[in-house]
Amino acid sequence: MMLVHKLDHHNFMGVDETADIVGVGLYPNPAEQSTSLIFDAQFDGTATISIIDLTGKVVRTFGEKNFEAGKNTYVLNIEGLTSGVYVVNMNTGNSQFTQKLIVR
Repeated sequence: MMLVHKLDHHNFMGVDETADIVGVGLYPNPAEQSTSLIFDAQFDGTATISIIDLTGKVVRTFGEKNFEAGKNTYVLNIEGLTSGVYVVNMNTGNSQFTQKLIVR
């Protein structure tokens, strides 16, 4: 017996088109003195940005940053961080994003 399922295009998993932030990235990465956190926002809002080491310790915070709908860029000062791998965390209240950062 063959089973036939009607596909409902509203139930597919994939990119959430209602997300308030999309296209999050860091450039340059690896980086030495600073890196830029780049993202597109669907709405105006605020984000809290921090850098976390691989033990889970917050090693740098950048406080609340306002962002506007459209393309946004924040330069993150990473001077003084030991060479290694870190995680940049951005929390908007509605969403949380993480990006791996390599410091040289």
